Amino acid sequence: MTIKNKDGSVYKVRGPNPIMKEQDIWSDFTLHNMSFDQETLQNSVNAIKKNKKIDLGSVTTVKSDKITAPLPTSPPPPQKALPEDEVKITVHDRFELPNFDVPDPTPAPKDEDVLKPAAINEKLKNYPKDIMYCMLAEVKERVDALYQDKQIKISYVKKFLFENIIISENDMNLVFWSHLDFLTKSSVVYPRNNSRRWWKIDKIKQAPDGMFFSCVPTEVTPNFRT
Repeated sequence: MTIKNKDGSVYKVRGPNPIMKEQDIWSDFTLHNMSFDQETLQNSVNAIKKNKKIDLGSVTTVKSDKITAPLPTSPPPPQKALPEDEVKITVHDRFELPNFDVPDPTPAPKDEDVLKPAAINEKLKNYPKDIMYCMLAEVKERVDALYQDKQIKISYVKKFLFENIIISENDMNLVFWSHLDFLTKSSVVYPRNNSRRWWKIDKIKQAPDGMFFSCVPTEVTPNFRT
């Protein structure tokens, strides 16, 4: 029966490798120790030598004439302390627990620490008087010579307390009068009233015996407590 491929052609068996035609056949050779016979060689040199005994000679005992000092004795155990009399705590010696729900009162500023005006205009006496904390700002403006861009740098140089008069106050604006003429724009003020808000001086106008300062809310919220 003829074996055929899938395409119907007759399948041919590949012939021998042509390289095998030039292969040499060894007909004359000798095998050496191919039977793996055991052969043991005797070592005439003994590497392990027995240790020889060393003669140390006679042993002599030498006695010293020095007198050995006696060892110090241990100190006696400490005596137990006598019990002291009980300390009687009277009612006057006990601490009175404070009310932790009530905050500590803010210490009032000293008169010499507050900058006060020498005189107040009669029209301003109808407005509430207040004391403000202030962090004075120093504003430096730099103009780029090439593009004419303005760069403003604000640094805070001083903290102090001063007396003022609040003209108007709402959520977005605070106007107060002060006799201080060195207050600058961007200075941060904090009234000591119950509003608990920080303000930044935005505009300054001339006023009787002083200046009017218009403020806006600020994100700069320093701690004025020392």
